[in-house]
Amino acid sequence: MNKLWQIDFSDEYLTNIEIIDDGHKKVAEMANRLFEMSADINTKESDLIAEIEETKGVILKHFEDEITIYKQHGLPDVEKHVIQHKVMSDYLNDLDLNNYPVVVKALMTNQLVLHYLMKHLFFDDKKCIKQLKDIV
Repeated sequence: MNKLWQIDFSDEYLTNIEIIDDGHKKVAEMANRLFEMSADINTKESDLIAEIEETKGVILKHFEDEITIYKQHGLPDVEKHVIQHKVMSDYLNDLDLNNYPVVVKALMTNQLVLHYLMKHLFFDDKKCIKQLKDIV
């Protein structure tokens, strides 16, 4: 596995909240698949476009799930989390405004998702999960 372009999802990333862990795993899988497809010269452009859109859909759904859980339990940092999700969504949507080749857009999506997943999961989500466990 290429550490720069892919992530090995392991138990250290688990929050022990099933819907959040499932979302993180799925987002990581999607980012990994984007890299694999981008590196494969046999990948059709239309398949890569579909994978980019599916990845965006998966991460946006995960954002909704997280915020729903955090709001249900009254986490104090939930609005900060909403803003972070919006910024990431904007970055992903901004890629559509540029006329990049599809493979470049796929690799940029991969890197945005991996960077965000690592920062967000290790710092922000872990903090919220700790707060959630303290509340529940």
